[in-house]
Amino acid sequence: MGSVREDLQAAFADKKDRDAPGPRRPVVDYHRDKNGMFIQPAALTPKLAIQVDHNRMRASKKGQYADEFCGDTHTLDDKGDYNCGRCNQRHGNICLLVYDDDKEEDSSGNYPFLAINLLYGSCGLWERIDAGDPELRGPRIPASVANYGVRKGGSPRHVFGCHECWKKKPTLWKVVDGRVYWCGDWATTVQHNSCCTTNGAPTVGDKS
Repeated sequence: MGSVREDLQAAFADKKDRDAPGPRRPVVDYHRDKNGMFIQPAALTPKLAIQVDHNRMRASKKGQYADEFCGDTHTLDDKGDYNCGRCNQRHGNICLLVYDDDKEEDSSGNYPFLAINLLYGSCGLWERIDAGDPELRGPRIPASVANYGVRKGGSPRHVFGCHECWKKKPTLWKVVDGRVYWCGDWATTVQHNSCCTTNGAPTVGDKS
């Protein structure tokens, strides 16, 4: 399969795992570039197509990825910005879900609500505004876990989203379902306006 390498789990597992009963799933790997990103194989075979679809589902479950046909479409921004000002969990200039774990706890052990940047802030838990979707006033997720960040050097329509991520490249394959990019992080094809929790758009405080 060209640049795709498959090895059984037993080749990597320790003795305890090898002796464990039950089916063993294959471990799939791909060649990587100098930045550690998965390189898109030149040819799309039927077997690889199944893997790529599975990788996209993994991204939706593990990394909050969504597009028009995959994942929770309630978390898909049709404008592709994913800024806090257009999130259902925004209330004024605070987030109802995420708290600021950089601040001190109060006497009850609670952290303060996260003050958000409405234009250029975002996190991996973004939701589009929906009048029929009430939000609970009770921040339960720390900003460090939600991966909150403020875009550095952005502008309206250039905040977050796959189109702003350095990990994407134009796909080498025929575009299907509007998935115009290859994502080197998740080894799958993605749409222009999609996003995920590992988005690589530059943020304030980045060391790079």
